[in-house]
Amino acid sequence: MGVWPPRHSAQALDREPRQPLGAAERFHWTAAGRNRDVGTVRRLLELHPAVLLTGARGSGKSELLTILATGQDAVRVPNPMPSRSAVARWWSRTLEQVRGGGRTPLLIVDDISTLRGQARADVMELLEAGSARALFTRHAASEEDPDCIRLAEAGLLALHELRPLRRPDLRDMVREATGAIMSETVTQLLMGMSEGNLTVAHAYFEELRTLGSLVRTQSCWVLNGTTEVREGGPLSRVVQGELSRVSPHLRVALQKLAVLGQAPRPLAERVVGAQALEELEAAGLVRWSGDAHRLLMPRAPHLAEALRLFSSDAHRTALLQDIASVAGEGLGDLDPDSLVSVARLATEGGVLFSAEAALQAARAANAALEPVLARRCLNGIPLDHELGAHAVLERVHALRVMGEYSRAAAEIEAVPEAILESAGLGLRAELALVHCGALIWLPGGYERIRRILGELDERIRKAAHAGSTGERELEHARRQARLGRWELGLHLGEFPAMVDGLEKAAATQDDPVYRLSASSLLVTAWVVVGREEEAIALAERIGGEIAETRLSLRLYEYYSEGLLLGLIWSGRNKLCLGFLEHIMETRPDATRLHGGVMELGLGLAHVYAGQGEEAIEILLSSVAQLGGQAYLGYLRVAHAALAFAYAQCNHEAEAIEQLALADACTAPEPWTNTALSTFCSLMARRWLGDAKASVQLVEGARLDVERGRPTTASISLFGALHYASGSDIELLAEVSAQRQGPMARINRLWARAILERDPVLACEAADGAAELGLRVVELRCVSTMAQLALERGLGRMAEEAGVRAARLRKPIDSGLLNATGDFGTLTQRELQVTRLAERGLSNKMIADRIGLSVRTVEGHLYQAFIKLGIRSREQLMFSHEGIRPSNAFVLRS
Repeated sequence: MGVWPPRHSAQALDREPRQPLGAAERFHWTAAGRNRDVGTVRRLLELHPAVLLTGARGSGKSELLTILATGQDAVRVPNPMPSRSAVARWWSRTLEQVRGGGRTPLLIVDDISTLRGQARADVMELLEAGSARALFTRHAASEEDPDCIRLAEAGLLALHELRPLRRPDLRDMVREATGAIMSETVTQLLMGMSEGNLTVAHAYFEELRTLGSLVRTQSCWVLNGTTEVREGGPLSRVVQGELSRVSPHLRVALQKLAVLGQAPRPLAERVVGAQALEELEAAGLVRWSGDAHRLLMPRAPHLAEALRLFSSDAHRTALLQDIASVAGEGLGDLDPDSLVSVARLATEGGVLFSAEAALQAARAANAALEPVLARRCLNGIPLDHELGAHAVLERVHALRVMGEYSRAAAEIEAVPEAILESAGLGLRAELALVHCGALIWLPGGYERIRRILGELDERIRKAAHAGSTGERELEHARRQARLGRWELGLHLGEFPAMVDGLEKAAATQDDPVYRLSASSLLVTAWVVVGREEEAIALAERIGGEIAETRLSLRLYEYYSEGLLLGLIWSGRNKLCLGFLEHIMETRPDATRLHGGVMELGLGLAHVYAGQGEEAIEILLSSVAQLGGQAYLGYLRVAHAALAFAYAQCNHEAEAIEQLALADACTAPEPWTNTALSTFCSLMARRWLGDAKASVQLVEGARLDVERGRPTTASISLFGALHYASGSDIELLAEVSAQRQGPMARINRLWARAILERDPVLACEAADGAAELGLRVVELRCVSTMAQLALERGLGRMAEEAGVRAARLRKPIDSGLLNATGDFGTLTQRELQVTRLAERGLSNKMIADRIGLSVRTVEGHLYQAFIKLGIRSREQLMFSHEGIRPSNAFVLRS
């Protein structure tokens, strides 16, 4: 079976020493995670004599007290205060010093609700007299302390709640505490287990690191195998502390609910008993979903995980028998999430389901993206069983989720022909479809897919001719064959040929899975053929239905990646970022398995918007994750996007290194991935000054036009920056008119501005880019506006454009400079010198940097200025839209 997620190679790992979870370590992590809170509380203490810290158990209140007391004249008030002891005598002396005006200490009281008697009276007296300041915590959030209420009403006390950590807080905490960034997969795992609880997040992080399940590679924490915790580890110690006061019979009830995961209230009451359930609710150990009818889980996920794992096999078996006795042998009363939880415990305890229940559990596990569990559930169903072919289908689905495409294909190919014949045409067609879905990622897979689909077509034809198969099953088989061909067409980039068939399939009403499958593929097809607005609208319509239907991960990926491309290519990078963050929040299962792909999407949204600085860390994390996964169809895109990001930030050596890594990737990938990686690689090279890159962008665009892909053609043409003739600009205007969305309009306006020599059109394009927050595109359009305004003698407009360009250029690197001028191509040395001059370096600084004489630098600049049609350094900011060689399309000041 192997380990899931797959382990990283030993060469890639930077293993960390395993350290105990001691007090110093806790303070270090609290300081990293509560850095903002420390500053807030210190400011509150400047305004109020006392501050009360509240927050859930494990939020870091006690550790924060120690951090805030550091460097202060702090006095920790004994709680409880022992009478007639050395501590009591010390407290009396301290009070005398304070009352005598000898000092104004910061009193530290951990859990003010438990401070009693004279000690409490002394603290309140000192605060009200202005003789001391104080920091309190309150562990029981529901309790109201009358003295604190009185102090707050008098303006002497401020309240500060330590809220759960958010995802960015969690990432910042790990970076600060360990010196390495954290992959999105790890972030999601920690966030899901801890729900933002600092102590739990820290304990689980250390648990995984100690087990070797969390390793640092390329300065990024990534998963390396199983994520299950063990008894006696840091997390179990946290759980034991939380449950130390829970009675044994409630622990057993809580364990049963942990196994169920979530269930209808009647079922929960039958499993644990109504009385026990009421006691658990009263103790705050369980919680319910918003409708108050569904049991979500024990109070927190880490409790559920620990309770589920930390029990003997005999105890697990007894729990399952109790649950099965009320849920029924088929477990039909359980919803998919509860069924997955029960199946997990059953497989761990060696408890066998019936074949029907095992198949039901495997389907639920696959839908929940638990592929290893799905395969375990099916271990007891042999091939010759009447459900054997169905079990093979689910096993292959699981392998595809794991990215084990070779094994998936081999598993289907090993099924005897007799079993396939007995399975029936419809199931055989489903097996053929998943077989094709595995082969599509393997070298030489396309030809094998064509052969498989051809054989399926022939079987369907013979069955229809013989009349031995019902029409409904025949149509089901035909639909599987169509889906297989459309998926192949998507990988090959044959979008125009797919659209009509996909549109018809997306309109069918009798088969929701077929309709949603076709709709998911149609989203991407519409995006590439220029119908981005329709694609985005379709994705928004079907998104909720796809989640509710629990389609396979493959179809969910086609839907989400199509929407992602539609948002990025239409210029809506902010909406794209929001969409991906929503997926990470609402689909933790998908994030856990494919966090690297999701972070790649985040990085692409940033680099397409010219935000290289924001993209670098995200893409480094993506590369670290994708490099360790069993399938690498996205790794080339990640390296290319990272090269583009580095180039935008002028990190030339790093960009060149990533370009080499991208070129070394040879794994099969869908056409959209090829388009992304090619575009990012060429843009990186163009940004670094390779004049050939613009030529290749234009050549690629012309090929896309021939193949009916106007969206990518338009994007490549706009990215080229310099053109062989005015016909390239005319082509950009033409293909942009075939697209939908705001970026198409910007491209069209910019092209028309140059063709018609109209600065007003360039201004409209710049305003459109500004609305989208695309600063690099806005700068390009503003620079064109300035040139055209100067050409028409519109001095005021040119001056306004110059001011606007100067403002935009501050956060943007000089990679926007054109690699060609009006009258010819700059040499590599002229380009290098001109780029350095544009950055503000003097001639002497340029000479020292590249090892030339000042006179030689001046000569290169003189030749470059002639080619660019400019007279000064100041005009470099307006020089990047040059066109050669037709004078009808020359931009000059």
